[in-house]
Amino acid sequence: MIKTLFSQYKPAVLVIGIILLLTVYPQIFKIIYMSGRDFGRSLVNALLP
Repeated sequence: MIKTLFSQYKPAVLVIGIILLLTVYPQIFKIIYMSGRDFGRSLVNALLP
């Protein structure tokens, strides 16, 4: 059923998939960037008295 649904509405499914990716990706990148910054800061604070 999903296969036939995908083959019938392939362009619409692809557009929705791209929109979801563009919506979710910046938030994930922001979370990774912020945790990376916090991790680097805590590492430097631990190494330098």
